[in-house]
Amino acid sequence: MQIPFVRAVLPLLAAVTLSVPCQVAHAQSGATPAGGRDGQSDAHGVPSSAHGGPSSTQDGRSGAADGRSGAQVYAAVCAACHDSGALKAPRFGDRAAWKPLIAEGQRALTRTAIRGIRGMPARGGDPTLSDREVARAVVYMVNAAGGRFSDPR
Repeated sequence: MQIPFVRAVLPLLAAVTLSVPCQVAHAQSGATPAGGRDGQSDAHGVPSSAHGGPSSTQDGRSGAADGRSGAQVYAAVCAACHDSGALKAPRFGDRAAWKPLIAEGQRALTRTAIRGIRGMPARGGDPTLSDREVARAVVYMVNAAGGRFSDPR
């Protein structure tokens, strides 16, 4: 029977179908990466210190050798679902939605983001992301919702 195949493929198809228009809309919105031009906050009003840490440059990047910052990964990958709440993703900055996830702890939540869960594919659907980049995106989103996770080193 092909039902298991359909159950496995349908969420992925839905994720792709929903994420492409969201990514285009996000790109067209003119949102800036972490730190913006003034280095104070990103497009969502999150302080640069919440996602960059002391090793970050003014624009929120952690350097090419370390990969992208949490804000950069969020803008490129995660915002497609977390800005709109697509596929029941907790919306960016929604303290109530993130509270139980924050309670799981940084290590468990990062592991879940790397592996994927329910409608969220592994690494948010971008297999090129390193574990550290995924971890930074988790920290960025959690801290925007009131968490106090520390930047992975």
